[in-house]
Amino acid sequence: MKKLAFVLIPLAFLILASDSVLNQPASAQPGEKAAPAKADLPFSPAVRSASFIFVSGHIGVDPETGEFAGNDIASQTRQTLENIDVLLKKEYRSSLNAVVKTTVFLKSMDDYAKMNEVYASFFPGRKPARSTVEVSRLALGALIEIDAIVEAPGSLPVKQ
Repeated sequence: MKKLAFVLIPLAFLILASDSVLNQPASAQPGEKAAPAKADLPFSPAVRSASFIFVSGHIGVDPETGEFAGNDIASQTRQTLENIDVLLKKEYRSSLNAVVKTTVFLKSMDDYAKMNEVYASFFPGRKPARSTVEVSRLALGALIEIDAIVEAPGSLPVKQ
């Protein structure tokens, strides 16, 4: 019975915590989510939970024009990372300097070297852990999509 309680109590806590995180108003406080970029999308651009900010996949669309920053991997990579950086600064008082893990989704692994060159320029200091995968299609025909896990401001530093 003690083993069952050991499992059920943390599970109940996680369920309650998850429900409270998903139903909070937009804000940059722990346990609350940022306002969605568009009301019709069924996800948030990012959500802070405890010591981390979980950034949804972003693509290289220029927020001013609503169009891709370019038709090449370098411009879309640059715009994608700029979009994530702006979101982190505006909503969470953070930046790419606090990123601890990314996942890069590429339309073609043939773009890996060019993507990597631009990507590296955004992380001159501490390099986040990263996974890179090729996918068959991305939203709106993007060439790249990047999601991230970010160390939240005020949390204990993550060791590299």
